[in-house]
Amino acid sequence: MTELTGSEHGDLLRDMSERASTLYWHSSRSVNSIADDLGLSKGRLYDLIRPLASGRDCPNCQSELVFTNRTAKERDAAICPVCDAEGVTIEAMGSVASSGADGHATTQGSRAATNGVAAASADADLDTPPPLSGETKGLMAGLLVGTFTGILLGRYFLR
Repeated sequence: MTELTGSEHGDLLRDMSERASTLYWHSSRSVNSIADDLGLSKGRLYDLIRPLASGRDCPNCQSELVFTNRTAKERDAAICPVCDAEGVTIEAMGSVASSGADGHATTQGSRAATNGVAAASADADLDTPPPLSGETKGLMAGLLVGTFTGILLGRYFLR
């Protein structure tokens, strides 16, 4: 069995995440429909979806605000993945309702991770994939074993 290199594994995960994100953000299809198409559970699909850039900067740290899901986008409630500013809407851009001692918007709990994706620092390379969870590694291993088994069975039965 051919083993994937770290780079190939990263590319496969990045491609799957890109496809999931594109289908989620740029179609009106249900989450169940997208998950079924990709052969994923809803939870795994949500793990792969990348937050959508809002096109606005955080009033606190000037990082780009993101939408974590479709509902947040419909409500125009973006968050900052760097300083945890939450619920930043166009109306709220001028004044943040609640500030902490450091002048940053306060949030209910930490938002250091967005949809299971580690928050990036302002100068981090956003193309770097997040570390793989045990579940993701199991999913990728299952996909590889299934693919390899299909190839072997196909060759066996075509002889």
